[in-house]
Amino acid sequence: MTKEEFQQLYIKFQEGKCSPEELKALFEYQDGMQMEDGQWDSALGNKWVIAEGLKQRLNNSMEKAPVTGLRWKKYAWRAAAAAAALLVGVGAWDFYRAKPIRGHVVASKQSPKPSGVSLVLGSGKTISLSDAGKGVVNYASGVTANKVSNAELAYDTKEVNSRQPAEMNTLKTPPGFQYTVTLSDGSKVRLNASSSLQYPVYFTGKQREVTLTGEAFFEVSASAESPFIVHVKDQKIQALGTMFNIKAYQGENTTKTTLVNGAVNVHVANTSRVLPVGQQLQFNTLTNEVKIREVNMETVLAWKDGIFAFEREPIADIMMEIGRWYNMDIVFAQGDKNKKFTGTISRYDKIEDVLLKLEKTGAMKFHLENKKVIVQIP
Repeated sequence: MTKEEFQQLYIKFQEGKCSPEELKALFEYQDGMQMEDGQWDSALGNKWVIAEGLKQRLNNSMEKAPVTGLRWKKYAWRAAAAAAALLVGVGAWDFYRAKPIRGHVVASKQSPKPSGVSLVLGSGKTISLSDAGKGVVNYASGVTANKVSNAELAYDTKEVNSRQPAEMNTLKTPPGFQYTVTLSDGSKVRLNASSSLQYPVYFTGKQREVTLTGEAFFEVSASAESPFIVHVKDQKIQALGTMFNIKAYQGENTTKTTLVNGAVNVHVANTSRVLPVGQQLQFNTLTNEVKIREVNMETVLAWKDGIFAFEREPIADIMMEIGRWYNMDIVFAQGDKNKKFTGTISRYDKIEDVLLKLEKTGAMKFHLENKKVIVQIP
């Protein structure tokens, strides 16, 4: 099979149109591919990575199945084809638990749309960045705050007067919104929904310090003389110049710091831990327990691309994240909310679309009641 034939077949796979024989050929061809060779086309996107994990799970189930011979192969690849169709429709959402059902999502009154992104100044004045036009939105201490786009704010320090104390600003995102701020040193911070970042309009002294609540991705400008410090709950993360993600929402007992590249030093629970690249430090604020483990970086950072992604996460945590994005309360009516699932799903404009996709897995049912999502796990 040529690369072009493979890509055409993969397009059929994305559309859920592969026959069992084509799907088998697709998987067999992929077995000989390497991530670094020219056959791996970035245009294929992350779905192929998900498909590979799905294939591994199919293979595992084949090994355990009490069926042998050609008959099993025939039905196994039919199952794979059905699984591929599900992958396209709802992501790799633990289809082994799934039995297709009709949608049970019932909508009542639509929840009110939350107010937009806001910038709180040192004086206490609040500026709605969602309503403000592009250009200068504030000038203080010789620093200009410019709205670069509908999703980014940047600070210009050309006229800064270092003899004046630096004003503190706080950027806040409501449910359903993300926003990027370029700080005075050139560092970029991408805030997830329901998050806030407090920072000076320009940095002075030997340290660059900010305070985070919620989740953010940091791209820190390098400065050996001035470490960048993020204060979050009962810990602080120190970096010189690096990229990392912090998830520390109020109401969640575990904070997660994930290093993408560079180096960070996490000060927590009276200890200091240097975090390796590709690792995540998890800190339980109730028990003071610290864990460091390797993680799937695509899963951790999927939120930046508008995707819900989970890897063996309890359904309670999954629904909490969905509820946070859509500004909905989650209520479990029945079932084991600690069941773990793996999967991806796009962040649609309406929560009804997300819930309908999840219902198609057969793993759960939903009912909408004002601002509540009532969850039933069969």
